[in-house]
Amino acid sequence: MKKLCGFLCLAAIVAFVPQLAAQNDDYIIADGKTGAWTVVEGTHVGTFSALKDSSLSFSVEKNNTLGGFTYGTFQYNVGTSQIVANSELFVGSVVAGQLGPGNVSVAYSAGDMVGVWVEYDGQRYYSVSQLNSNQGTGTYKNAPPDGYANVWFDTLVSSNQKEPKNGSTVKLNVTGVAPAATPASSGAPLPGVLATVALCGAVGGYLRRKKSAAHIEQE
Repeated sequence: MKKLCGFLCLAAIVAFVPQLAAQNDDYIIADGKTGAWTVVEGTHVGTFSALKDSSLSFSVEKNNTLGGFTYGTFQYNVGTSQIVANSELFVGSVVAGQLGPGNVSVAYSAGDMVGVWVEYDGQRYYSVSQLNSNQGTGTYKNAPPDGYANVWFDTLVSSNQKEPKNGSTVKLNVTGVAPAATPASSGAPLPGVLATVALCGAVGGYLRRKKSAAHIEQE
């Protein structure tokens, strides 16, 4: 019975994994035919265009700051080429040298143009280069595999979107996830996955209690 329960739980989880992957694919940064975000080209490069309600997920790829940095998002007005008033939102912070998964931004709506900011050494910098002075920044989509982009910041001014050969001070990996109302470490799992885990836990607990009761009766 115990082996059968384990097999059924494993089979159920395996069945839900493709659904979870498909959900993530629905929200990635892609070429506009799939996903929820596109990397904006041309004059307003450095922003991401939301194709549907979704959030942005961050991880820290490079952190050469002396005291760490904070980072977040902002909405960008294409007509005025300026940041939308009161739209700058805090997403996360890291200490010097810290890398790895970060947080998820709050949900944005379809049609929003969103950029990224970082703040270190007492100065805030934006992913849209014309919003900065004496600061290099670039945003580029990675392919293959598709689904994410990099945003880098450096003290050297450069018009090239690719990361400079001497390396950037900060580089963030960005992708899209299902809408998040508050900052979180990851997108919410599918309800089916949660139900499966709960069911397996309940069945496992029942079997353990049954085994314990049988052991007491034998004594």
